[in-house]
Amino acid sequence: PFAKAFGDLKEKDAVALGCDALRGLLDRVRLGPEHLDHVIMGHVVAQCGVANIARELVIEAGLGDDLPAHTVSMACASSLLALVQGVMLVETGNADCVVCGGSDSTSHAEEPLPRHVTAAVANYGKSGVAGSSKQMGMPWTW
Repeated sequence: PFAKAFGDLKEKDAVALGCDALRGLLDRVRLGPEHLDHVIMGHVVAQCGVANIARELVIEAGLGDDLPAHTVSMACASSLLALVQGVMLVETGNADCVVCGGSDSTSHAEEPLPRHVTAAVANYGKSGVAGSSKQMGMPWTW
């Protein structure tokens, strides 16, 4: 599905969006997971905790733990690169059926904090104003 950031689909992260698209595709073409040889997904806006979105989609969609899946990233050409790799798998005889696509959610994009902000937070913790790092629930000491 395509939508504007912070629009109708803002509650769904990239995994949920990709899973909906993957399930929708398989339902639409009436293809069972046993016919799939590989899933390749392009992904640009990486989320913490989602190192391989293609793998996450396969697991979330219930397609089996043994279905190979990998993620590629090449800025705006990520889903195109996924398609090229899928075609290569088929052309070389390494696969018969590959699902290729892309999934991102700019509504859930994570922005790293500037260095001066993280330094200020660290110095705040050192000052003792907020208490010790253990009192703040942090596993490290200052």
